[in-house]
Order: sequence, then structure tokens, then C-alpha cells
Amino acid sequence: MALSRPCESNAAAAWSAWRAAEFDQAFARAEAARDEGDDARHVLVLAAHALGRHEAAIAARAAMSENYPRLRELDETVLWSYAFAGDTAGGEGYAHRRGLTRGAYARAEIEVHGRRRMQVDARRHEVMAFSDDRLSAALPGLAGSVNGRATVFRVDTGGSWLHMDRAMAREFGVQPLACRGSTFAALMRTRECIGVADMTLGGAVLRNVPVSIVDELPALEPLAQMFGAPIGPLLGTRILAAFARVALDGPARQLVVDPSAAGEGPPSGAGAGAPFGILGTHFTVARAELDGRACPLFLDSGLAAFDGQGRQAAMLMAKGLAHRFDPAGAKQAFAALPALKLDRLASAAGAALAYVVADGKWREFGDWNGVEVAALLSWGFLGNGVWTIDYAARRMWLAPPQRG
Repeated sequence: MALSRPCESNAAAAWSAWRAAEFDQAFARAEAARDEGDDARHVLVLAAHALGRHEAAIAARAAMSENYPRLRELDETVLWSYAFAGDTAGGEGYAHRRGLTRGAYARAEIEVHGRRRMQVDARRHEVMAFSDDRLSAALPGLAGSVNGRATVFRVDTGGSWLHMDRAMAREFGVQPLACRGSTFAALMRTRECIGVADMTLGGAVLRNVPVSIVDELPALEPLAQMFGAPIGPLLGTRILAAFARVALDGPARQLVVDPSAAGEGPPSGAGAGAPFGILGTHFTVARAELDGRACPLFLDSGLAAFDGQGRQAAMLMAKGLAHRFDPAGAKQAFAALPALKLDRLASAAGAALAYVVADGKWREFGDWNGVEVAALLSWGFLGNGVWTIDYAARRMWLAPPQRG
């Protein structure tokens, strides 16, 4: 828990908790401080959105003065809260008042995420086996279809909805509605287009699914060659969240969707679990123990980096942080990690690797709305156990595979 300093105001305590990714604590302290001014309401908007309490985020923003100097920082968060709350008219009104409808891309986003809206028909418990290919060990594959054409999706919690390159978009008949310059995965500048498609996943049918189309996915091509399997469209956090509750079981090579169990507490035999928040559209952040210290991590199953011995990195982190744990390795592309633990899933010191990037490159991932995210956690760690995610309760459980 983020502990407030003696005599610290509720607003200051809320910000301290927010930076530490203590989202429930940040919400509670900001709610208590909402009459202290717009600085408290600012963090209340952020924490409410991260916890999926979108009506509360919208109400907190509505109570703020239009003269508050940091309103621009909240615009994207507030727009997504309107979208996830299903308030299309409110979102359009907010966008117009704030001057956020200029340009074809902004108008296309309103069309896709507001007027069309994704529709999901998935009301039953279902077990979906990972695709039977070597790549699924590093980037889980799930059979499905896009616009009636069969494909294998790759699960990427580092993405939002569906992601594909231009060649895939042509193959699946996904038409770009509008385009803009963008940065893909903080690694390359590219052109990003927005489209919409229908898809199936197991027995579920999803209509009007938002699609992000980039020129190409060069960072993933080496994986396709290494494992001899096509990448396919990337299936992001918002697709998983549409099922309310899912379990990604790496050892059993399967995804279990169970919408009816959302909010019902831990799975059988699980521990206390770990709370999490979602920043923006999809940045899933939880606190893990790294070298015995709690630190916020972005859980990105789509991060797939391998060293020269074919070992998959468990994390991506900045060189400056990696240097604290493995000075020699930090000078190279991979560094040995200290003990790492999230809920009941753990790896011993030296048993896992971090993919190291320059400090400047790390900063390109963004400021995480002020949350002090230390690193990215990948399938190289998460895939060693059973990862149950309850999006309704904003809680996850990670456990070693069951024996017997």
C-alpha cells in the first residue's frame, strides 16, 4: 500500500497512491478529497477510469473548472470513459466542446467506437486450445476468423483491439476509414489506419470490432521465421475484456473464457490475487515484487524477445534499471533478473532475463499518466502458469500449473 506522509493531504496521498499503481487507494483518497479542488478531481478521473468506474470518471471531470490548467491531459481518458460507458452522445458532445473532432481520424474514431460500437455474443463457458504450432509457446495463437476468413490470432495484451498490417487488411477485406502518423509499440514510426471488422473466436461472435492497421510489423517477422508459423492478427486486451473473465493457461496451452464467473472471486485453489488497473484503452498495470520491492509493471504478453540461446525474456526494461541487477548484462541486450513474483507465480534470482533498451527508448513508451511503471512483463514469465483475469473486478490471479 502507498503510505501517505504525516500531515499529507488526501489529494497528495491520492497522487502518491496513483504513482505507485495503488489504484483502489488512489480512488478512495481522491474521492475523500474531491472538495479540495481540481487537483484531487484530476487523479479521481484517472483512478476511476483505471478501475472501470467510467461514470465516476465522467462525473469527476464534469465537476472540474474549465480554467484548470491541466485539462488537456485528461481529454483522452475522459473520451474513453464515455466510450466504455456506452454514452456515445455524451462523448461526442465532450469531443466537440474540447475541439477534439478536427481531422478525419478523430471523426473515424467517433464513428467506430461510438456510433458502431463493438457487439459481442459470448455468454457461455468455453475452453479454446492454443494453435498447435511452435510459435504458440512464445505468442499464444487462437483459431478464429475475420470477415469470414479463417486465421490464427496471436494474443497480445500490449494491444487494444485487433492489430494487423496492410497485407492482412487486404486479405481480410478490412477497409481503412482514416489514417494518421503514429508510433507502433514505441519502436517504429508508421502510418496507422482505423477500420472495423467482424470476427469469431471459438464459439463467440464479435461484430464491429475496431481494427488498427499499420504499414508493416517488421519486429514480428523474425518470430515467424524462427518458429515457422505466420503471425496473424494481434488480439488485444479489449477483445479479452469483452469476455469479462478469462484464464490464459500457458502449461495447458489454452484460453478459458467464463463471462458468468466475472466478479465471483478467486478461482479454485488461488491465492489473494493482485489488483490491477487499465490505463487508456488497454495498458494493464499491476504491482509485482522485483528483488523484494513492489513496483508497477505493464503486462504485455505480446513482448517476445529471445537471446542467442533461444530463451524468451520475461521483461523489458530500461538500461538504467537493468544495471542495478546485472551491470554486465545491462551493457548487452539481455540482463539477468533478480527474484520476480506476481501473486503466486515466481521465478528465482537469475532464472529469468530482461530485454534491455536504452533509457531514451524506454521514455518513448510514454509517461503512463504519471504511474511509475518500471518495466514490461511478458509471456516469458506469464506463460509459466495460469493467469486468470477478472476484468469486471479488476483483479487477477497467477498461479503455478496444477500438478496431477
